[in-house]
Order: sequence, then C-alpha cells, then structure tokens
Amino acid sequence: MQNSELMPWFAPVLSPEMMRVMHNLGRRLTLWPGDAAGRTWFNHVVFVERGFLAQALLNPGSHSPFMLTLSGPGSFAVTTNAFSRLDNLPRKYWALTQSEILTVNPSILLRLAEVDAGWNHELTSYHMRRAVSERLGLMVCHVAKPERRLGVFLTAALVSAVKSVIPKLESSNTWIRLPALPSRKLMASVISCSSATIDQIIRDWIARDLFMHSSGALWMRRTELLDHWVWLKPFLQMQKDIEQSVAVPDTMVMPDVER
Repeated sequence: MQNSELMPWFAPVLSPEMMRVMHNLGRRLTLWPGDAAGRTWFNHVVFVERGFLAQALLNPGSHSPFMLTLSGPGSFAVTTNAFSRLDNLPRKYWALTQSEILTVNPSILLRLAEVDAGWNHELTSYHMRRAVSERLGLMVCHVAKPERRLGVFLTAALVSAVKSVIPKLESSNTWIRLPALPSRKLMASVISCSSATIDQIIRDWIARDLFMHSSGALWMRRTELLDHWVWLKPFLQMQKDIEQSVAVPDTMVMPDVER
C-alpha cells in the first residue's frame, strides 16, 4: 500500500489510500514561512498538501535547530506520539514555504489501523522509513562534494514536490521548473555547507547555462537534474537493506491520545 520510493532528507510520501483519508477527514489550514506547526496542533497529525515543512531537534544549549528533515506534499509533517513513542528530545516543526496542511485527530487514524492491516503497517513503519530518509541524506553528505549535494537536494525536492516527474527528466524538455524552495541558509544546514558556498555554486551554474531565474521561478537544465538523479539511484537501491536492519512492530502501539 505504501509508496516505496524514499528521498534523502525528505519524509516518506503516503500511499494514495492514506492520502485520500487525510483529504476526506482533515481540517485545511494555510501556513506562511516561519509559522510553527507543532505546538498549535499538539494532539493532531499534520499532513502536507502543498509546500515544505521542517522538523528538527533543538540544540539543548542554544535551542538552535539541527538534524533537519523536510516534509513535502503527500507526507506527514507532525505525527506527535500517534504512531510510535518519540524520545523526549525537544523538537521544532515549522513551515519553510507557504504551505497548505491538513490536520487530523490521531485517534481516527488509530481506529482505521485497527481494522486494516495495510494501514496499520504503513503507520507503524512511518518513523522507521523517515529515519531511512535521514540516513540517506547523511550518506550523500558524507560522500559527495558540495555541488553534488546541492544538485541532489534540488532533485530530491523536485521529486518530493512534483509527482511523476521522473519521466520529464528523461524526456526532451530543456528546462525543468523547480518547486518553491527553502532559504539558502536552511538548505546549507541540511547539506552541511555554508550559504556562501551555495551562492558560488549557483553563480557557476548560471554561468554554465544550467540554472536560471525566469517568470518568478527557478529553473534547471533537465540534463543536469537527470545527472544528479542517476548519481543518486544507487543510494536509493540500498533502501531495502537499510529498512530490513530496523525492526518494525506488527501492530499499532496505542499511545495516550486525546479522543
């Protein structure tokens, strides 16, 4: 039932069946960049319909965010303790771009999981699959140079935001429009480099006619995105091995939630 493709740094996309549940039952809200998404709906699951949200641990000394994971369209941004008990580490959830979200009381999803084994597995495995995405991001940062990291990040953001985009990368389109992206500072934090490095890489891409700003949007050469996608694919093929190394419970943990 669940979508099998994971992207580094980006939370897993839900199955079409689970997305329909969220669309049918969720309360729709609009967030603007910087708006908090965790504290306001503490007892609710937050689903992203459009835009990007971030989750980060907070540094206990400075309260600055680190170990970021992004949530794009079709994924959960906040799950609270609905599907598994989180540790007690402080977390922050906020919108990176203008975003449309849907909020649902987790007790509704728990009831669905009780009667459908497929939904049960998708929900109980969600945190594990999100951890796999985080690990893929760490692997990319470890082995790739900054230009490759940024290219892979933009490719992953595109795949996370635009469904069925891979055929376009393999077609004859010259330019591909990128989705609305987080700030350079946040991207630099995710891919472990400086904002100045990102600025230099973009200047180089523009000089090589690989990147441009036009009609109020950012565009990248299809061939350049395809090159980053091809480079990334061997890492994505490691997904099953990583998932098999993490045990997933067969049944839903029933935490204390507001009903």
